Amino acid sequence: MSAIFTPLKLALLCYLLGLSAQIIASVIALSQIKKVDSYRSGWVLLSLGLTLMLIMRIDYVYPLFSNVDYSLFKPFLALIISLLLMLGVIKIRSLFDVMHNQEIALYKLAKCDTLTDCLSRYAIFEQGLMMIKLSIRLKRPLAILMIDIDKFKNINDEYGHSYGDQVLIQFVSVCKNALRSIDIVGRFGGDEFIAILPEANLEVALSVIQRIKVDISNANFMFNDEKLQITASIGISIYDPACVTNDGPKTAEALLDQLVNKADLSMYVVKKARKDYIESTKN
Repeated sequence: MSAIFTPLKLALLCYLLGLSAQIIASVIALSQIKKVDSYRSGWVLLSLGLTLMLIMRIDYVYPLFSNVDYSLFKPFLALIISLLLMLGVIKIRSLFDVMHNQEIALYKLAKCDTLTDCLSRYAIFEQGLMMIKLSIRLKRPLAILMIDIDKFKNINDEYGHSYGDQVLIQFVSVCKNALRSIDIVGRFGGDEFIAILPEANLEVALSVIQRIKVDISNANFMFNDEKLQITASIGISIYDPACVTNDGPKTAEALLDQLVNKADLSMYVVKKARKDYIESTKN
């Protein structure tokens, strides 16, 4: 038995276990380089340091075969250090995974309305600004629709907020299907939504609006066995490059704000008039 556990073999075992621990730590650090963009440089430096330590650790093994007089203290200490490094890297990796998932969740929260799965207010304005800039540069028309569910407060009061949420979800789904593939829709707030239609003049925008209204009218908004008739008021504003004047907005941001305000105002005109027609304003 004593021959099995000679000091040389124990020392080699400590170093081999330590090497294995450091290899695991290095592999974990290397695997994180592609996974976490925000902290890539940190993981690169950590993996480089661990790899260099691994090379040095291998170099420590050679003297064991030529040195008859040696101590087990260094191999044992090396094993402890390697194990601590491995456990530390595993813990850091776990922490970074949590942080990475939180970043993804926050990014999605900023870009997407969690209830209706359409764009958030921040995202619709961000993408809308890019579309406005493209329309200005290419001198192409663009339409903005402001869509509001009629008497939505009554739905919440009579059927409850839970059902009101279901109406919002289904309403957005109907609107998405009615829009063209290049159009985008986002939640402006509450039961009010905004759609941006690139390459859309007044005629195109009106045809899209008519399709939205027909699809909403035909949709089955059900509460138990009762079918509810949901309607919407839709306001519209058009950016027409041919109608741009010198006293108009000087920046894309100001133009977007102006178009949104006009669409919002025209939507309230429609709602106040209580008529099934479209109110439109040109830039």
